[in-house]
Amino acid sequence: MAGRRFDGVIGEDHGMLVRLAAWLALAASTGAHVGAPHAPDVKSGPLLEVRVRGNELVDGRGRPLRLLGVSRSGSQYMCVLGQGIFDGPHDEASIAAMAAWHVNVVRVPVNEDCWLGINGVAWRFAGQAYRTAISSYVRALNDQGIYAVVEVHWSAPGSELARGQQNMLDSSHGYRLWRSIARAFRQDRAVMFDLYNEPHGLAARGPSDWRCWARGCGRYAGMNGLVAAVRSTGARNVLLLAGVGWASDDSRWLAYEPTDSLHQLAAAIHVYRYHAGCTVRACWQHTLLPLAERVPVVADEFGEMQCGESAALGWLQEWMSFAVAHRIGMLAWSWNAHAGACMPGPSLIAGYEGAPTPYGAAVRAFYTNLR
Repeated sequence: MAGRRFDGVIGEDHGMLVRLAAWLALAASTGAHVGAPHAPDVKSGPLLEVRVRGNELVDGRGRPLRLLGVSRSGSQYMCVLGQGIFDGPHDEASIAAMAAWHVNVVRVPVNEDCWLGINGVAWRFAGQAYRTAISSYVRALNDQGIYAVVEVHWSAPGSELARGQQNMLDSSHGYRLWRSIARAFRQDRAVMFDLYNEPHGLAARGPSDWRCWARGCGRYAGMNGLVAAVRSTGARNVLLLAGVGWASDDSRWLAYEPTDSLHQLAAAIHVYRYHAGCTVRACWQHTLLPLAERVPVVADEFGEMQCGESAALGWLQEWMSFAVAHRIGMLAWSWNAHAGACMPGPSLIAGYEGAPTPYGAAVRAFYTNLR
């Protein structure tokens, strides 16, 4: 999710400003366990599988798959703050609460430095410990019949600590990162990979944004290279590629679509009422419908942050109905409970047992009423 600026770094997560203050207290002497990136191979059941067939996603039986899900924010920032790996519970009960909303996919964010165990992240929250925790959570989701999207959310080049969103994944660690993630989940066809959360500001406005997005430029990795890095491991997982403009602009996605010999690419987009991107029906029809005729489209973030105000809920209903009518997958931001009746962002729940906010109640009703 795109949002607030902190200390010159784009940040977005609920409660992040408080946690980033705590980051300043991290002991300078804290070391990171730097080893060969490895996590136990995660395997899904024989039918919990997703793949691309033409312009749609299908399951292990070859049936069209409609993704209805949520993003579970936290694992991109807690580790660099020295406060853990997940923000809130991540046990079976918390997953069952999501499933009760008829959620069939959960998006799990990754921090580049925490996964790789570099740049001074506390060893108990980085490297093997972090990779094992993320892999175990994905396995727990799969065990309850839920697909997962593993996505890179926070990153930084060189020796900088990954404590915010960058314009694009860095070339210094990005290819290595995706080879490592792909190796960890290549046996789990219930996992999709979102190669970078919200590409933005890659160059001056115009086609050069897309050239950099596809090929890389300067310090930024390109989607072509990231796709190749994943495929070099033998991973056949579906890859989600978000467009430019904070993932709100997929207008030239087809023109710059990377080559994938397995033909397992899908377009990702983020849709927010307050976002300066593709937020109205005219844009959805003009941009998303032609795209959805060629490749699967997944809005792996959507939401509103007006605290249940009627106009916002009307927009939300319009968006969700449009997405379902045109076979666009959707994952609401975010399954996180934070204090206050009116959160500083689109939080779906008031408690991890699944009690909804006004915004969350609208999403839950829509999901559970679908047949």
